[in-house]
Amino acid sequence: LLGVMFNWWIFGILTAQCYIYRLSFPDDRSRIKVLVYSLLLLETVQTVLSTADAFHWFAFGFGNMDRLAEFFLSNIDTPILGSVVAFVVQLVFCGRIWALGKSKVLSGVITLVRYVHL
Repeated sequence: LLGVMFNWWIFGILTAQCYIYRLSFPDDRSRIKVLVYSLLLLETVQTVLSTADAFHWFAFGFGNMDRLAEFFLSNIDTPILGSVVAFVVQLVFCGRIWALGKSKVLSGVITLVRYVHL
């Protein structure tokens, strides 16, 4: 339950960052904007699924200890959505490392590790 509340807190910070991004960089390339807003959408879906899990376990299953052992939606939101978001963000960071340092070897190694980790 604390994890879901923490997730909502972090989601609020992410939403504020996206709003500030929208105000501060209105002339950014559309590719970057689509990336930012699609990641916000994925995080929104993940937060909603985590909240549905919490309701399944703690509200609808109040007093039923067997409900705590059920997965419900947590087998979708945590490993799949979390991995996709982490993968995309780390690839963006890898692109920034390449743009700033012009090191194809370092960027290639980081990208290879990301693909193996996925």
